[in-house]
Amino acid sequence: MKKFNLNIQLFADPTDYTQSVQKMYDTNLTAFSKELKGQGLKKGCQIKTEAKGDTISFYRRGAGKSGSGAVPSMFPGGATSNQGGKPQSFIATITKIWSQQHVEKSDMNKTGLDIKGATIISMGDEILRTEDKMIMAAVYLSPGIALRGDVTLDIDSEQNIRALVGTCRRAALRAKQSVAGNTKPAQLAISLDHYEKICSHDIFINGDYKNALGDGMSNFFGAELRITDAATAPTVIPPEVIGWGEWEGTMENSAVYFPTDGEKWHIQSVKSGGVVVIEPELITKLQFKTA
Repeated sequence: MKKFNLNIQLFADPTDYTQSVQKMYDTNLTAFSKELKGQGLKKGCQIKTEAKGDTISFYRRGAGKSGSGAVPSMFPGGATSNQGGKPQSFIATITKIWSQQHVEKSDMNKTGLDIKGATIISMGDEILRTEDKMIMAAVYLSPGIALRGDVTLDIDSEQNIRALVGTCRRAALRAKQSVAGNTKPAQLAISLDHYEKICSHDIFINGDYKNALGDGMSNFFGAELRITDAATAPTVIPPEVIGWGEWEGTMENSAVYFPTDGEKWHIQSVKSGGVVVIEPELITKLQFKTA
């Protein structure tokens, strides 16, 4: 990936320098954002992009009916006349997602704005964190999510660990056997502290699950790991049970230099996003003793 030398001495006119940095920032963060599309909890969502509108709708239909033998009438009064029903809509309200930083002029000259530079990575990571927070907030506000685990036992009790393992395996199997040919993973949203506590249990060191985690960095019994502080409890999310909506082409990036603000750059990115939980009953949250 090409890197850019942002030495201010290359520009006789400060305006040229500012415009050059603005262009580099916009180009590089937009490119990096495309790389980030396949990351975070959004990765497992049903994603829909539209040109405009305050909301984006997702739809589900009721189940049909099948059988063998004589084919029944579908007209009123027939055995299958009311199967399926009308589509049910689930609406995601679109809002702005933003990330901001102040960068010292001296630091800008040191780090630059190449696609793998500190500023670009930091700004992109903050957007991912915000998207994760939006998704988990919607999950925890949804009535009907499933609960497993024993609230009288610690999170790292063997009983609660086995409950989490079984839930992950179930979600992963559901993802693999999707008749729609789904390729998105089931996900386990979990905080770093909770993950460390669970994986330090003897069951993973000397017990039934010895060597089951492999490198322990990306997968937990078939569910893709998403380490996020937005998860107040380990939460297993099958693929496409949550809808994520965005407007087309709404990423706006700006890098503006203010010499009167202590010679700082004001770096900002703004994009759109909205979330709606479509099938909360398929999401499972682990319960455990919290005090």
